[in-house]
Amino acid sequence: MYEVCRAHHGEPLSSLAARRLGESLSKNDVVFIATGAGTPPNLPQGETDGPVGAAVLARALILAFDVRVVLVTEDAHLAPVAAVA
Repeated sequence: MYEVCRAHHGEPLSSLAARRLGESLSKNDVVFIATGAGTPPNLPQGETDGPVGAAVLARALILAFDVRVVLVTEDAHLAPVAAVA
């Protein structure tokens, strides 16, 4: 699926996402980032890499575009998201 999408857009999808963010974000924009998927019994507090990735993405967007970021998660996943934020 990735190869089909990359061929369609003519560039790596990460480059496409970065370029589009650069074209659309302005200082003081509000960006919502959702994270924390997971369910008991295996992931009762949510996934392990999503919250960290969301925090890194939030910091990068703040530094690059001076935007305000709101991390969104379910109550059950709040502790890990707050810990990385």
